[in-house]
Amino acid sequence: MATGKAGKTRARILEAARGLFNSQGERLVSTNHIAAALDMSPGNLYYHFRNKGEIVQALFGELSLESVKILSFDSEKPFTIEDKRQLLEDVVQLMWHYRFVYKDIEYLLTENEQLKNGMLELSQSVILHMKKLYQLMVAAGIFCDMDGKDREALIFNSWMVLVSWVGFVGATIASRSDGEFSRNTIRRGIYQVLMLDKSYVMPAHREAFQQLLDDYYVEV
Repeated sequence: MATGKAGKTRARILEAARGLFNSQGERLVSTNHIAAALDMSPGNLYYHFRNKGEIVQALFGELSLESVKILSFDSEKPFTIEDKRQLLEDVVQLMWHYRFVYKDIEYLLTENEQLKNGMLELSQSVILHMKKLYQLMVAAGIFCDMDGKDREALIFNSWMVLVSWVGFVGATIASRSDGEFSRNTIRRGIYQVLMLDKSYVMPAHREAFQQLLDDYYVEV
């Protein structure tokens, strides 16, 4: 990892690029746009990143690290509904922070082979951590125990919703509404994931889980 002045410049480039990608879309932003936003010469930017693809890959790398960090829990401590709430809030913030990735995921994966490989690695890691998370919820009595096929289907479906929700809503539901894409759009995606979980919640936790559902419900 770059340190010192070079590291700070690299971080500034990534921050500016992320902001532009989020607000304008990755396809509409060039390295010249990023350099101009930083009052930097294109040559200086190319010293740190040879092309826009490398910038996208670096940002995706940050997203991947944060995703795994959010899903990592201490297995020695009983998992609670409040832990679940904090996890979901962290996911909303992360998806909003890197929303350009989710908005245009299919295009990005088609255009960047390295990113495609990175997405495969992230998916494998996230699915592994989600399996551990569901095991913690079963151990805490929040979820009923389920057979391997049910657990696998639940985890895969949850991951598919999270990855595809922003792009789907942006292309369909949000484009027909009066409002703009916002954090609430992501929150509704979380609600869709929670609905997948609902039938597995144990009776003692159904009231608290329903409150979680109510908190994440957003009209679309």
